[in-house]
Amino acid sequence: MISEPLRNNQYIASNANQARFTGAETQMDWSINRTDRLRLTYAYVDAHASNPEDELQTARNSGSAGWLRDWGHGWNSALFYYGNDALNGYRFERVDTRIAKRIQLGKASLELAGVLQQRLDHQPTTFIDNQYDQRQVMYFSAQLEF
Repeated sequence: MISEPLRNNQYIASNANQARFTGAETQMDWSINRTDRLRLTYAYVDAHASNPEDELQTARNSGSAGWLRDWGHGWNSALFYYGNDALNGYRFERVDTRIAKRIQLGKASLELAGVLQQRLDHQPTTFIDNQYDQRQVMYFSAQLEF
């Protein structure tokens, strides 16, 4: 595995490094009724690497919990919580909310969606320099299927 720190004055790539990841993951997807669905995930990863920085790139414990709902007439929504205990030494917690409308266009369909992501922690994302200016991120999407 090539895993060397980048340097401006000298970079010598070698295949001398190695990493081994073992663990387990599970998920549950439960349709409560025709309109509501619950989804739970959990992963445990035990990382061992010759370069200690490579071990930090994977959280030992991570998971998510979500509720998906079909409101009818093409409307649907999702509410999800994501978290891990230490990705590169930093905790990560976020809640995502999504609402979407599917519009039939003959044999094709158009889905318009909006997503709001809210960080619950005050940690950087992976590295100390990876900071968001805002704890909230909002975006919109359009998907055409034909």
